[in-house]
Amino acid sequence: MKFDKVTIVGFAVCVLLLLAWEPICRHLGWISPPRPRTAVTAPAGKPAAAATATDMAGEPASSGEKSPTPAPAPQPEFLKLAPVVLKNSASTVVVDPNDGIVREIRLNNFLNNDRKTPVTFRCYPAQHILSFRDGATWRTVKVAVVGNDDSALTVDRVVRRGDREVAITQNWKLEENFQLHYTFTLKNSDRRPLPLERVALETGALSPLIHQTGESVRNEVFNVDYFSTKLVSVAVKPGEKAFNQPLTLPVRWLGVSNKYFACLLKPAGKTGTFVGIEPLLQQHTDATGKDFITASAAGLLPNTTLAPGGQATFSYS
Repeated sequence: MKFDKVTIVGFAVCVLLLLAWEPICRHLGWISPPRPRTAVTAPAGKPAAAATATDMAGEPASSGEKSPTPAPAPQPEFLKLAPVVLKNSASTVVVDPNDGIVREIRLNNFLNNDRKTPVTFRCYPAQHILSFRDGATWRTVKVAVVGNDDSALTVDRVVRRGDREVAITQNWKLEENFQLHYTFTLKNSDRRPLPLERVALETGALSPLIHQTGESVRNEVFNVDYFSTKLVSVAVKPGEKAFNQPLTLPVRWLGVSNKYFACLLKPAGKTGTFVGIEPLLQQHTDATGKDFITASAAGLLPNTTLAPGGQATFSYS
């Protein structure tokens, strides 16, 4: 096939126009310039990371830099255990093994004002609070139930203050005559002597009768009672100066009482003898927003020092 000069020139112009078409269109603004592609290379000595599922789904790929590791959520110091229920024909007791205290007492054969549910003492504060009032902060770091049947419970706890620890074994035994026998043992597993000062044990409190039986009583009276050389009763009322002030004197037993009920703490034999008492008055707010006061009593134990590997046992009824 032969081409004349005009055909050859026209063909050459078409080829040039085809090659220059994209630059001309960009110059005239008909198309956008392509985005520059950046090559990502792995750091020397490290293989390139494989694409993640997110990358393959069209999301921006990771830059390869490690994001700051989030701080771990705070973990409890020990695994919390469920409350333990002790029961016989006369009464039911709910024990919180984590704090080693009695949370609730029910009299199975006595009904409250609704004639359906048993009279219930929800302890404000709890009963058998074992406290170290030496000004330091003791924290529970270990709890285990080591013995339990229908009417008895034994709990091992470890409390810590700084680098010192005390192992506590607590035992509750529920009797048919509404008595709850309580024994605790303090153990020193350290190689150093362990001084224990201002250790106290609380009776638990009686709250206004409406919180126990559902019945409101006008001019209700309840007391903190203790026996040293004679019986002493301190009426529970706001502003009473005898409350929240420790007294140093030998105490044979102590407790709180109202017209119908009493909660007493008595050393069994010579173990657990009290060398003082502190009547305690506290204010609370119920579920309806009403304020009420409760009273309890703390028996003060003699200061002692546990030898390395030594222990001391205290019993009450």
